[in-house]
Amino acid sequence: MLPCPGVDAAVNVMGALEGVVAIGPPFANDAGTTAVFQVVPNSGPSAQATKDLVAEIRDTAAAAAGESGAKLYVTGPTAIDIDMTASSTPRSCPTWLSSWDSRSSFSSSCSARS
Repeated sequence: MLPCPGVDAAVNVMGALEGVVAIGPPFANDAGTTAVFQVVPNSGPSAQATKDLVAEIRDTAAAAAGESGAKLYVTGPTAIDIDMTASSTPRSCPTWLSSWDSRSSFSSSCSARS
């Protein structure tokens, strides 16, 4: 169990979603306030199934963290591409700007309340 509140619940919820083939191990910062884990879809990055999965993860993010007060975010090259090609709304820009260092298909970040 990681010190980041909600990460274990989020990993369990995300791993149970249809279309998820694997969940990478979560890594927390030293303070235990943020954790990152990789969600691997069973479809390709430009497939409609992957777009639907990213949307489902975003829709279930609040429930996935349980009652911990954690916030769940989705990022990475695949999620960024989905956001950038879907629209030019302001929602796309912060996701894109905060994700240059992402290394996974898409990642979820759990950030606890301070």
